[in-house]
Amino acid sequence: MVKVEASVDINRPIEEVWAYVTDPTKAPEWSSIVLESTLEGAGPIGVGSRITGNGKFLGRRLESTSVVTQYDPPSKFAMRGVSGGVHLEIERQLESLGEGTRYRSRLVGDSGGLFKLADPIVAALMKRTVDTDLQTLKALLEAKVAAGT
Repeated sequence: MVKVEASVDINRPIEEVWAYVTDPTKAPEWSSIVLESTLEGAGPIGVGSRITGNGKFLGRRLESTSVVTQYDPPSKFAMRGVSGGVHLEIERQLESLGEGTRYRSRLVGDSGGLFKLADPIVAALMKRTVDTDLQTLKALLEAKVAAGT
C-alpha cells in the first residue's frame, strides 16, 4: 500500500484553482505523470463521471480509467481508478485562504505487480513527484496573474 500526501498554497482564488485542477484536460500541463487525460462523454464533470488517461511513472507506461467519487465545488474532488494499471484513490481538497488557496492532495493505492515489493521506494518517489508537480501547479496558476490572464 502506497500513501502520499502533499500540499501547496497558491496565490489564486479558490474558484480558479478548483476549475483548473478538476479539468482533466489540464492535468498534463502540471502533472509530470499524466501524458493525456480526458472526460468520457459529454456534459459537466460530477460524481460518476469517468476519466480516461495515460501516463508514465518509473519508465512504465500506464493507462487507466477513473471514476469521480466525490465532487463538492469548490472544496473536495476525489476519484478512484477502476481499470488499467493504476489503482489509486486520489483526493483533492481546497481551502480558501482569503485571496489564495491551500491545495491538498492525497493518493492511496495498491502498487501491485512488480512494484509491490518496493512500496517504500515507490512511495518516496511518488511523494517527490507530487511535491514537484504541486510546485508546477502553483507556478502556472500564479504566472497567469503576472501575465494578466
